[in-house]
Amino acid sequence: MKPAATSNFTEELNGSIVLGKLLLHNGEKFSMMCEINIENDEVFLSSVVYYNEIEDEYIAIEDVVKKLELPLTIHINLTINEEPTTLIFSANKVDIYKNTIKTNLY
Repeated sequence: MKPAATSNFTEELNGSIVLGKLLLHNGEKFSMMCEINIENDEVFLSSVVYYNEIEDEYIAIEDVVKKLELPLTIHINLTINEEPTTLIFSANKVDIYKNTIKTNLY
């Protein structure tokens, strides 16, 4: 599994593997990689992993994030049809071991 080679999406984004940043309340930031699906105003992030761009490797997020204080915020910067877009998600409940986050766009 690797992130999409481009961040300029011209076709439907759903099912793409994208890079993002996981921001914790304590100021910690983690690069992350996940599959993204958007249905109406709901966002489904799955296959969420910590992604080390330098080593081109990924690690299960539960091996990196030891303590999680909710809500957490996820930022994913993309270009869709040549328009810069930032998708921002806030999650109040996360099951890290299932590797799926369901939340709403805001």
